[in-house]
Amino acid sequence: MVADASIQTPRAAEAAICVGASQIWGDHSAALSALRAMMPAGGRVVYGDAVWTQDPTAGALEALDAAPCDYGTLADLVDIAVYWGFHPLQIGQATMEEWDAFESGYSWGFERWLMSHPDDHSHAANVRNMAADHRTKWLRGYRGILGFGYLALIAH
Repeated sequence: MVADASIQTPRAAEAAICVGASQIWGDHSAALSALRAMMPAGGRVVYGDAVWTQDPTAGALEALDAAPCDYGTLADLVDIAVYWGFHPLQIGQATMEEWDAFESGYSWGFERWLMSHPDDHSHAANVRNMAADHRTKWLRGYRGILGFGYLALIAH
């Protein structure tokens, strides 16, 4: 069965993938709780989401419109998964190069649109401002402070 995991299904799922989507439940704890409720013992989950790689600065918090408690560290994320009944099979974190590739790809979406639309397009100024805003928040705000953790989990 393939289903939207944000909608609890009557049947248990053997596996689930939740990468960068914990907000559909609210936060890491709510997401891992909901995923565990769907898993029989032995069920597997690949979970990935934002984590602090160091204590957040005021600039990072402002750029992300976040509070220090909005994300935890990779260790905090593992603790939450264990609390909700998962054994971690693999724990990892995106490298700076991987995170830069992700953010650059996001930025490239704006730039690609701008390159294919004339400057006088009705949305060009807005898209240009969105691109500049993202670059500033990433490069001058949260780069090196916000990262991405990955967990391969098995339910017990």
